[in-house]
Amino acid sequence: MELPELQGYSAPSCSTIKRWMQKVGYYKLHHLDIQTGNWMLVIYASIQLGDQKCLVVLGCRMDDLSKDGGMTLKDLTPLSMRVVRGLTSEVIEG
Repeated sequence: MELPELQGYSAPSCSTIKRWMQKVGYYKLHHLDIQTGNWMLVIYASIQLGDQKCLVVLGCRMDDLSKDGGMTLKDLTPLSMRVVRGLTSEVIEG
């Protein structure tokens, strides 16, 4: 079924969107000033890559949280992303 309001609309391909998301994520990881504010961290490591895991650390400034206590994905900022073999507290701190 084709929607008439979408006729003539050309959307970027999935690979184009993926490349732009990777570029935006790379920029955010390398051009972030985290020296100010109080940060809350979310550590995520459940993506399995063979015998390795992808360790992702997301952060949110507590001052930026809404007063109702709800947090959404747009509130989080990527702080670190690494592929690791074993997940220990030393790996997370490093």
